[in-house]
Amino acid sequence: MAGGDGGRPLSARNAWALIGLASADQPFSDKCVGLLEYAEELSRTRARLAREKLADLAPRLRRRATLIVR
Repeated sequence: MAGGDGGRPLSARNAWALIGLASADQPFSDKCVGLLEYAEELSRTRARLAREKLADLAPRLRRRATLIVR
């Protein structure tokens, strides 16, 4: 589906991986992608980012992550 106006929110892991792949910060990207458990998740996330703009996916990314400061 084109655009992020439909579909359910992404899981927190997939949301972070998507943001990491869109980032120009390689260490951050590697850390985010490392959250994925299966190779096919990475493949799907890359494909999603290739066909949809990050801004269009924003509604599916909201409230998906938890920040823990240690």
